[in-house]
Amino acid sequence: STFSASVDFRTSGYNRYSATSLNEALQTQTSSTISYSKSWLGTPFSLSANMSVSQNSQSGTLSIALPNVVFNVSTFYPFKRKEAMGKQRWYEKISLRYTGKFNNKANAKESEIFTKETLQNMQYGFEHSIPISATYNIFNYINFGPTINYTEKWYFKKQEQVWNPVLNRIDKLDPEYGFYRLYNYNFSLQA
Repeated sequence: STFSASVDFRTSGYNRYSATSLNEALQTQTSSTISYSKSWLGTPFSLSANMSVSQNSQSGTLSIALPNVVFNVSTFYPFKRKEAMGKQRWYEKISLRYTGKFNNKANAKESEIFTKETLQNMQYGFEHSIPISATYNIFNYINFGPTINYTEKWYFKKQEQVWNPVLNRIDKLDPEYGFYRLYNYNFSLQA
């Protein structure tokens, strides 16, 4: 496993009062990142997690990603026999991968970072991605490979937008909390 951190966090007035050079006094952007990753030997599993904060000292705003987590299962063949006897069957060539992601982000003023409003305005969700593929040979000359990609996203808050013809603009409705799914399938064939 690996761990790394690069932290540069300052209050919005820090450079104004503590700068020792002109470049330091004019610096308005700082960023911090903390990362962790782990792979399990002998398995197809790996995990990475990080958090990051970007800070604009001129406007006093923060952009926070806390945490971002990715879980991967590398390519495996779920239908392959443990001990091959005879010719390989068509379904033994089917391979799968999996990637699961959790993202959480927020933007806030420095003075409002630990408020209820910042927590309510966080944007977070899960994404699952499962590509399924195989490669086959036809007549010993033509290789073709079908691929199916399935992606599903989970959200716990939605906010609909409606057109307001009186004010000639788009208005946001109050957020609704619950469990919401979006999904996508696509198919491709290579030859």
